[in-house]
Amino acid sequence: MILKNAILIEHGENGALAAVLKDGEVHRFAHCAEETHAGDVRLGRVRNIVSKRFAFLDVGLGKDAFLQTDDPKNAGAKLRAGAELPVFVEREQTAEKGACVTAELEFDGILAALLKRADKDEPPKVMVSKKISDEGERARLKRVCAELLPAGFGVIARTAAAAASDEAVRGEIASLLARCESVLKDAKGARAPKLLSGGEHPAKSLILRLAKKETEKILIESKDFAKIAGDLELAPFGGVLEEYAGGAPLFSFCGADKALEEALRRKVWLPSGGFLLIEQGEACAFIDVNSGKAGGRSSFKVNIEAARETARQARLRNLSGRIAVDFITPESAAEASELREAFAEALSLDDERASIDIADKWGVYLLTRPKRGAALRDALTKPCPCCGGGGRTREGRVKEPRS
Repeated sequence: MILKNAILIEHGENGALAAVLKDGEVHRFAHCAEETHAGDVRLGRVRNIVSKRFAFLDVGLGKDAFLQTDDPKNAGAKLRAGAELPVFVEREQTAEKGACVTAELEFDGILAALLKRADKDEPPKVMVSKKISDEGERARLKRVCAELLPAGFGVIARTAAAAASDEAVRGEIASLLARCESVLKDAKGARAPKLLSGGEHPAKSLILRLAKKETEKILIESKDFAKIAGDLELAPFGGVLEEYAGGAPLFSFCGADKALEEALRRKVWLPSGGFLLIEQGEACAFIDVNSGKAGGRSSFKVNIEAARETARQARLRNLSGRIAVDFITPESAAEASELREAFAEALSLDDERASIDIADKWGVYLLTRPKRGAALRDALTKPCPCCGGGGRTREGRVKEPRS
């Protein structure tokens, strides 16, 4: 099967894994665990307030969730020990830390995201994705989104909204407002801690996060396809959602398996014979560029190839936080400048907007890439039970039996 701009989703025992294709090539992978809490709206109870800057809430996840009280998102929230309030889970809890929550509630749609402010009297505000560059289109979306928006609410128009009609955008915002009203009504008659909204199917969560206006087709391999499709209201996609019912696993059938296996290896070869060594830690990653078979005379060529491949591997592996890259030392200021330009251009293709913080004359770069979900290695592998060290074993993707 030849696909150009598509999203492929396999759903197995440990959640859903998506491969995003652009121009027929794998652009990135994304994973959503079977049990995920990021994106939930939960009724929490304030357990403790620390120095008027931090609050800890019981939201029913086992560990106390963290809320930064001096964050503008939480302005207007009435916080006191024992108080109950609905909160939005921004970041998953880990083995060491509780979830990060905010009093600004978010309700995701395909075309837009609705924000319920903590301050109910705050004037309505419309924001448009930076990836929509046409000023006329930005003005249209701001006008359409503002028509239904009451005080205390905000809307973010997603990139997919640029391909949608005024009616489709209005319809989704009206649906999101109704969902928010229902959640707040439930919160008034409930006792904390309680889940108010969330528990989405992993495949649906990935579609809401990854679908763009240029997405031509979304293929899903899951026995729950009918439920996923029904929940999404297919109109904004133009009917591009399809169930994959082939005999071979979807990634194998569409050729995404090779990129997946490569993205789990420590060593990545470059066309010239050089290679990257990629080491991942808890909070940072390190990428070392080596000339390998290319030899010293081709160091500049290796660096340019490495800049492009490093940006690609960061997307494929979903590396986040600090990323240190040690290129081969450039031989001149001109080479150093060209390397930086090539690297910045490659990073500009990243949906998560990775940025260069430091670039020295020796070819050492320090990047920051926002965290969005688990790194691919952490989602699909686990520490080796035999060596107990840096080795990891692959979690199998189990193809579901079909009735």
